[in-house]
Amino acid sequence: MGEIDAGARSEKVSSADELLRVRDVQRVLDVSRTMAYKLVSDGVIASVRIGRLVRVRRSALDDYIAGRSKKAEGAESRQERFGGAGE
Repeated sequence: MGEIDAGARSEKVSSADELLRVRDVQRVLDVSRTMAYKLVSDGVIASVRIGRLVRVRRSALDDYIAGRSKKAEGAESRQERFGGAGE
């Protein structure tokens, strides 16, 4: 966890609340810069605007990844859908 020192006050920031840059999203997902920005601008991955800056909470990126994983696990194989290959 990171620590933010705001004068006399000190707060703990959980890693789930960490704000990532779009380039970090790009790196984690191993996608192009354009694709990372599209996912964020289309609202597929929730984001936070701070002035002109766009940031993504680590938890939002984790949720997106978890959602994609569930879809992949639930997908039927081609063989299951069509009852065999070339029979």
